[in-house]
Parts: sequence; structure tokens; C-alpha cells
Amino acid sequence: RFEELKKLQPLKDEKFDLNIIEKNNNVYIGEADYGIRLGRGAYIFGREGTIYIGYWDNGLQFVRGKVFDKKNNKLIYEGEYKKGLKDGKGVYNYAGGEMYDGMFVKGLKEGKGIFTWSDGLKWEGTFKNDDLHGEGTFYDGKDSFKATFKDGDLVEN
Repeated sequence: RFEELKKLQPLKDEKFDLNIIEKNNNVYIGEADYGIRLGRGAYIFGREGTIYIGYWDNGLQFVRGKVFDKKNNKLIYEGEYKKGLKDGKGVYNYAGGEMYDGMFVKGLKEGKGIFTWSDGLKWEGTFKNDDLHGEGTFYDGKDSFKATFKDGDLVEN
């Protein structure tokens, strides 16, 4: 019997389309290898109400993808991923109307970027660990001023 089961296993390099409905109401539709998300696919997060469409490697978001709000089809994030986290260049649209366009490292704003608040105020500068950090410039549509932050706290302007 064991030999018969071995014959039914897919070849090591075989990729196939897979549809999975998980216990937590998440759904995956896409390419897989031995049941692990690999290649291009879509993942519907049941409880979060979001949909990820993009690339997968070893079951994690990888290279590039988009996240949409399932209720209104609004784009939440478009950009690069590494090991399941936002990593590299990306644009994130917040529910309150704010937007970040810049670099991410391990899921956090890190490096150069532009953060725009819902009232139109913009910060163009650097970020560290998700906070304003280093030198940058605020723009309010009319005027601009330079400022320096350390770990989210204003140190000089």
C-alpha cells in the first residue's frame, strides 16, 4: 500500500493550481507546489476583509503584490514584498485618507518616503522604524519648512 501512495504523490518539480479554504475562512486560489503557495495567486483574508493578489514563495508574499479592501475594492497597498512583509518600494493607502509612498523594510516605513495626511500636509524625508526620522521637508500646499526628527520626535526646524 505504501508503494501505491508514493505513486500518487506529485513530482517534485510539478506545479499546479490550488484552491484552499482554510478553517479561519481564508481562501487561496493560485499556483502551489506540494500544497504550499508558490508562484502567482490570490489570497482572501476572511476576517480582515482584504485580498492579496501577487506572487508567493514558500507560502509567503514575495516580490510584488497588491492588497485590496474586499468591501469597496479600494487599493490598500501596492509594492514589493520579502518573506511575507512589505519590503522595498511601495504605496500604502490608510483608511483615514493618509498615504505613504516610499521604502519599507520588514513591514515598516524605513528610508526615503513621502507621507501625506488627509488634510494635504506632506512630509518628504526619511523614516526609521515607522517614525519620522532624520531630515525632511513639510509641505502644506502654500509653504514649506525643513525639520529634523529623531524616532518620531521633532529635534530641530
